Amino acid sequence: MRNIDDLHQLALPRHGIITTDQLRSLGITSGIQHRLEQANVLARVHRGVLRLTGFPVDHRQRTHAALAVAGPDAIVSHRSAAWLLGVPIPEPRNVELIIPRSRSLDVPGIVAHRPRDRVDLRPREVDGLPVCNGLRVLTDLGASATPAVVALALDHLLITGAVTISSVTLARNRHRPNGRTGLRALELALHEQRFGAKPPDSVLELAFSRLINRFGIIPPVFHQRMRLGGRLIEPDFTWPAVRLIVEVDGWAYHAGRHQTEDDRERDLLLTSAGYTVVRVTWLRVTRRPGWVAANLQLTMDRLRLAA
Repeated sequence: MRNIDDLHQLALPRHGIITTDQLRSLGITSGIQHRLEQANVLARVHRGVLRLTGFPVDHRQRTHAALAVAGPDAIVSHRSAAWLLGVPIPEPRNVELIIPRSRSLDVPGIVAHRPRDRVDLRPREVDGLPVCNGLRVLTDLGASATPAVVALALDHLLITGAVTISSVTLARNRHRPNGRTGLRALELALHEQRFGAKPPDSVLELAFSRLINRFGIIPPVFHQRMRLGGRLIEPDFTWPAVRLIVEVDGWAYHAGRHQTEDDRERDLLLTSAGYTVVRVTWLRVTRRPGWVAANLQLTMDRLRLAA
């Protein structure tokens, strides 16, 4: 059936989402649509919006469906926008959108925001979706997410180059007069930035620096340069007084056989030079920060006694 092939081609850019108006434009009548639903080829998502069942159901697909319901000028925002921009948070349960104040939207699974403040509301395209830019996401996010999520979003957007400390600070100042809910979380995240405008090597390093602040551990030197074995080494965190080094392993950089071998060579050179090397992972820092801090403090105390 020719119009079924056309249906797949039309729905492909929207991750399997199609509207009833688009079905009619392909010559698929309400009767044919009903039979396709009965045959489990199509499934209803919202009123007037359906999905092709062969496509995976995920947040991207639900977002395309939400935009089809919300109408023109709707923009993906808040946690949905953060997730689409790659911030490492769980896939949101609801789709969050910013819609014009003149429009109302009460649909299960969709959280519609209608802000008076339209500053920095310049969307960028992600997977064919109009998504709030990084600055707007950071100023909005605290209204629907925890301060920890806002801090994580700030870390990620700094590392990817989507924002800078100065641009975020200016955005915060622009939104302050408008009494924005959630700006406090962004201000806390900015305050916690220990490395200024210099982007860190991984999200994990910033998370680890927060752990140090939270549990009152003596601040280390970040990326202290040292030449050992004929090569330049920059450990992630160094406590020179006790000759302790902490290397952080993120989810991307420290991956693969070649990188593992390089890490082992670095560790051997550092150990031979009299340093104690401790490696921590993203999972440990984010899920067991107290355990990491306690063991780090015990290691530092042991090294002081042995000195």
